[in-house]
Amino acid sequence: MSLPAILLYVVQLSFAWGVLALLYRYLFARETFFQLNRVYLLFSLFAGAILPFWPALSPAAGTPVLAGLALPEVTIGEAAVPGTGGSFTIVQALGWLYGAGVALAFSRMLLGLGRLYWLGQTACRETLPGFGVLIRSQAVSMPFSFFHWVFVPLDFHDNEPDQQAILAHELAHARDGHSVDVLFTEIFCIVFWFHPLAHWYRKSLREVHEYLADASAAGQSGRRQYGLLLLQQAQIVRTVSFVHHFYQSPLKQRLIMLTKKSSEPVRGLQYGLMLPVFLLLAFLFQQAPVMAQTTGAPPAKDNTVLTTCEKMPEFPGGRDALMKFLIGNLRYPPQARLDKAEAMVVMEFVVNEDGSIGKVGPKAELRDQYRPDFIEESVRVIRAMPKWIPGEHEGKKVKCMVTLPIKYKLD
Repeated sequence: MSLPAILLYVVQLSFAWGVLALLYRYLFARETFFQLNRVYLLFSLFAGAILPFWPALSPAAGTPVLAGLALPEVTIGEAAVPGTGGSFTIVQALGWLYGAGVALAFSRMLLGLGRLYWLGQTACRETLPGFGVLIRSQAVSMPFSFFHWVFVPLDFHDNEPDQQAILAHELAHARDGHSVDVLFTEIFCIVFWFHPLAHWYRKSLREVHEYLADASAAGQSGRRQYGLLLLQQAQIVRTVSFVHHFYQSPLKQRLIMLTKKSSEPVRGLQYGLMLPVFLLLAFLFQQAPVMAQTTGAPPAKDNTVLTTCEKMPEFPGGRDALMKFLIGNLRYPPQARLDKAEAMVVMEFVVNEDGSIGKVGPKAELRDQYRPDFIEESVRVIRAMPKWIPGEHEGKKVKCMVTLPIKYKLD
């Protein structure tokens, strides 16, 4: 993927996540529909990442429809020039930086999983009635959960009221599968480690998890007693970052949501706004290839340009001469060669009534898939063509569309 395409994706991703995050922040975050908020955050995190690919996923951006005269594919390849292998481009530098960030974030997650495995292997296990496994360990300073395992200190007494409330909180995390959500967001934070909104989604989802677990545990011990327990234990420090701890911050917001009156069911209708927002984003990204045009305007689609005529335009000497001209004049862009980039570029151009070359450009709906240097080289050579034998229709010379696929492939 070229640097402009990467930057365009990041801009579109940021816009999508930003809009969806604002919708949550100002409409949904204050509601007590915790399960709906959980679904919304997960879905919007995933949808925001794939919406920029909407043009490529839509039927219009599938296999190109070759309008007008469709020429055979021409393949242009050039071996790497000796001595250029050591060149270090901006794209390569960014690639190394991104890879280092991914490796660091992935290592962090592996270390956390390794610590959990070690705790599980060196601790005493106890199967809880109904669901869950209680793991007592000297290395655990405070209770936390991961999937169906609940880790507690050795001196944890699950027959005391406060300890029972803490255990109920952690089992709520386990029963609802919150660890699956956590791993899902951790993966996103590894892939998009550089993006603050990815970390915002992870933090927001963890808060919703706490609201859900608090509501479940408070149902057994009472809201007042449970709120006092939160206040008493608020200062204990966490150890493993991606497991669920009972003592999570922000404490103030947890207490607010714990004591807040349940939202009126009718307020759940506002979640219907998700659909038009998603459709609007999809529409905007569908138009992105047109808005992102930077080089070579595509042929004008008006009545003066025909896509078919009685006698189609012809290159002087026929198709063999055209292939010889293209192979002899097309050059592999140096930066693309350094980046080891390859692509199939579908170009369109107009042959005017006098045989000259009119407007030239890639197919509009595929433009954002091509590197600018591939487009520029293709435009340069097409404009350098000699005059064609123009097309004819009803006895008159006419403008006609020609489609030419050019394949850039390294030897």
